[in-house]
Amino acid sequence: MTSPNFHPLKPSTRGSAEAPIEIRTVNQKADRRVLIVNGCVMSMDPNVGDFEKADVLIEGDTISQIGPNLSTDRGDGEVTVVDAEGFIVMPGFVDTHRHMWQGQLRRMIPNVDISMYLGLRNAFAVEYEPSDNYAGTLVIALGALYSGITSIQDYAHNTRSADHADAEIEALSTAGIRAVYACAPPEAGEWDHQWPADLARLQETLVGHPLVSLRMGQRCFSDEDNLTADRIRIARDLGIGMTIDPVAWDEGTTAILNVAADGLLGPDLTFVHCFDLSEDAWNAMGDAEVRVSLSPFVDELLGWGPQGLPTVQRALDVGIEPGLSVDIETTVPSDVFTQMRALLAVQRMRGSLGNATVDRPQITARDALGIATRHGARTIGLEEACGTLTPEKKADVILIDCSTPNIFPLSNAYGTVALGADVNSVRAVIVSGEFRKWGDSLVDVDVSEVQQMIEASRDNLAAKVGFEINLFADYPTIDLGTHTLRV
Repeated sequence: MTSPNFHPLKPSTRGSAEAPIEIRTVNQKADRRVLIVNGCVMSMDPNVGDFEKADVLIEGDTISQIGPNLSTDRGDGEVTVVDAEGFIVMPGFVDTHRHMWQGQLRRMIPNVDISMYLGLRNAFAVEYEPSDNYAGTLVIALGALYSGITSIQDYAHNTRSADHADAEIEALSTAGIRAVYACAPPEAGEWDHQWPADLARLQETLVGHPLVSLRMGQRCFSDEDNLTADRIRIARDLGIGMTIDPVAWDEGTTAILNVAADGLLGPDLTFVHCFDLSEDAWNAMGDAEVRVSLSPFVDELLGWGPQGLPTVQRALDVGIEPGLSVDIETTVPSDVFTQMRALLAVQRMRGSLGNATVDRPQITARDALGIATRHGARTIGLEEACGTLTPEKKADVILIDCSTPNIFPLSNAYGTVALGADVNSVRAVIVSGEFRKWGDSLVDVDVSEVQQMIEASRDNLAAKVGFEINLFADYPTIDLGTHTLRV
């Protein structure tokens, strides 16, 4: 048992201006030891299991032990003890695909369709300086951490120059989030055409980075970038994965089957959205264990694909456990709780439709959490580092408060997180052993300074575009024209 001399800390203080000094200073210690005690532990690792009450020991950046009544020999090092009584302790959420440069555009156009979204995105994108990419990426990363997302794939498709890419990587590093930087070419306006050649420089830059890794990002079909054998070979020669967004329609089916015929489909490829693909394409993806990233809320809101519904059932039918993603914050909520609930609703609604010979049971709250954590990490190539609470994995951990009126009594841990908790239930966030959120506060972040930076960037971009910031407008205040993804 732990000694009372440990003076355990509890991350439940509401309205706190900043984290206590003990939490802020532990981040500075490479040899830190953190013991989370008496929590309801959901490891999401079948080999570790779940515990009604157990402890999690973190040493440095790694999970060391999980189990009831862990004791530690303080020896010549201090132990920071966190009292998790009344909390669920679980792995951080994984967002498998988000366009993070768009932080200035958050909820700017809540009611638009895909064409109007593309018009606004393109109008702003061409005006971005590297400092705007930095600001947008940083604010999205901090918002993700605040909501319990410890790992994220940044699908960066506004890298207008090498400097723009460097600014985004700097923002990810500053935020302290575990990130996969999927560098993709811009989709509007003039740019330096440094992609894909610049990927080699970025890969060299990121060698040994503790939190940020690289992937190639590209579209499935367009005038600029395509899913081809040559592109796949570029990524594999660099030793990086590839994320393709969006994968859709007859063009997507043709690209998939062509690559499959060359024997080049594989688990290092992540396909996003995946609507309106043929049965042959889905079977080829399943056979090759291609990864799939779904954005269930935006798919419904913007009307992507047949009937505007995400393709979770098609993925499950061929044995693919997809990952979840927010995609864009221009129009949709920014948390994984919303994505899980949208996924559950859609799959349960559509599970009995389609091929009647396929057994399609309803997915459970446990399944939804697996997709939001373990399978999400696999989707973006991070399964060795995170996605579960497993000894020897990196310590990416969140604490969910179960003591609030919208949650108690705690009767089912999976149901509580998947259906009851929200962003404000996330009371502590740890990434690679370092505290990023405690109580209501991001640790060692000047939130006022970040807010001023992002508002100044937004206002400057809006002035360039001619967009009027109107807090009560239903639709954009400028004519955005008609746009399509099928270029």
